[in-house]
Amino acid sequence: MRYIDWNIKCTSDITKIVKLLSSKKASSECIIALQEVMPASAERLVEAFGDRFHIEYSLNYREPGEFDTNNRKLGVMIMISKDIEVIDAGICERNVFPERTLYVDIDYKGQMMKAMALHSLTGVSFKMAKSVQFRTFAEYVNSCTPAIVSFDANEPKVDHYDVSKMEFFDQGQNESGSGAKLFFETMINNNLRDVLTDVYDSSSYALGEPLKVSHIIGSTKAKRRYDFVFVRKDLKVKNVEYLYDESIAATSDHAMIVVDFE
Repeated sequence: MRYIDWNIKCTSDITKIVKLLSSKKASSECIIALQEVMPASAERLVEAFGDRFHIEYSLNYREPGEFDTNNRKLGVMIMISKDIEVIDAGICERNVFPERTLYVDIDYKGQMMKAMALHSLTGVSFKMAKSVQFRTFAEYVNSCTPAIVSFDANEPKVDHYDVSKMEFFDQGQNESGSGAKLFFETMINNNLRDVLTDVYDSSSYALGEPLKVSHIIGSTKAKRRYDFVFVRKDLKVKNVEYLYDESIAATSDHAMIVVDFE
């Protein structure tokens, strides 16, 4: 099975996004999770992939309201190749921005699995709301034990192959990054692991440097790994790629992650 996670950027050129996705998707047994999918982009993605993929979109579960601005239209999409049976889908209702969450329950070769895609708020714009959102993410992971969780975390401040050694941004009021820390630790406590650590050479770690670059902050040019795929321990990973340069060329500002399972 191939799993792809990508924040496509809400202002991207959807034609280029579709082209790169088309070149990276697998012909069978493929799941694609996308963040920052605006309604117009969602329509184009359905046109491009709807004949081969079952498509779920978070804004179909929480439609933008009459007075909502574009920050309530940043949807999450999960596309599941039609050789995988979809049993159920929905969003995490107990959340600050539920439309930035999406899950699918699938039957994969007779095994029931839940895959979740999440999109964190930015601390610059939302401060404590970001911390609260992480706590609701943690609550959901703890209650439903997903097999795959992929997300744009807008974290960490300091990356590490050991989650307990990551450092997170302080959202103010002595929060000290506790919401993000709780979320990452909750995944570890639920037997989920960061797929990159399966293929990463820990001897190459340099303090303060991301394990892989998935985003470069425009104002400071700081290199970050904000994008992750965590999976259940029994799922065997064959290969992991962070496709930063190709993703930037396709007009996103985040790296596509491609994970191949054995």
